[in-house]
Amino acid sequence: MKDIIESKVKTGSAAAAVTTFVITNVQPYLPDALTSTLGSIVSTAVAGGLTFAAAYITKHTPRVEVEATDQ
Repeated sequence: MKDIIESKVKTGSAAAAVTTFVITNVQPYLPDALTSTLGSIVSTAVAGGLTFAAAYITKHTPRVEVEATDQ
C-alpha cells in the first residue's frame, strides 16, 4: 500500500518552512530590541500561527477504506 502524506501535513510543513525562512531573512533589518528574547517569542508565535492557519484552511485528504480479508 502506498503511503499518502495528507495535504494538511504538507501545507503546514511548507508554511512553517517558508515562514521561518522569511523571518530569518527579515530579522537583520529589525531593531535590536526585536532580535533578542522578544524576537524569538514573536517569530515562534508567527510561525506557529501561520502553520496552524495553513493546515486548518487546507481540505482534508479523504481516506480509502480497505476491507479486511480473512487469511
